[in-house]
Amino acid sequence: MVEKERLNQLYEALKQLDDDERWLIGKLYFDEYTEKDVAVILEVSRQAVNKRKQRILKKLGDILK
Repeated sequence: MVEKERLNQLYEALKQLDDDERWLIGKLYFDEYTEKDVAVILEVSRQAVNKRKQRILKKLGDILK
């Protein structure tokens, strides 16, 4: 039951992200793309993707607190 509640909290937190943020997290964690794959799609460096990912994960962490 606790796991279901945490999944619901995560789902609600993901809904609070911008479309671009949700897309990036979806590609990296649900579609299992690498940062390099996403970088090629977005035409940015892998480091830029990593920085965006870190910023989004911090935002999700703040929402889930």
